[in-house]
Amino acid sequence: MYIECSDSKIPANVITGFEPGELFVHRNIANQVIPNDINCLSAIQYAVEVLGIQHIIICGHYGCSGVEAAMGGKSAGLVNYWTRHIKDIYSSVTLVFLGIIFDIRFQNYGLSGFLVHWCDLEDYLRV
Repeated sequence: MYIECSDSKIPANVITGFEPGELFVHRNIANQVIPNDINCLSAIQYAVEVLGIQHIIICGHYGCSGVEAAMGGKSAGLVNYWTRHIKDIYSSVTLVFLGIIFDIRFQNYGLSGFLVHWCDLEDYLRV
């Protein structure tokens, strides 16, 4: 399974080398895996339980407009609700992963965002 951003400029099959239709893909703004997104959680459950998928890739990218919307001070309409999770993390969290500290306020979203979503996915899969 491959979870990527809606505004990703490169299709998942190009990045992975799979042919179209060989990869189960879920896309949303800012490639988020959050506890209240029934769409994403349903896709994950279907991929794991029905299709037997054993690996999930969460692929972010630099210059993500969803992340920029979350971190900017301007209202972006309904997307503000969707990106609230990023905004909360951006304003308050420092992650420690393998002894390396990533302060989200000063890092580009790439690796930091992946670590946050990885933690959310780990919590979901434990249930």
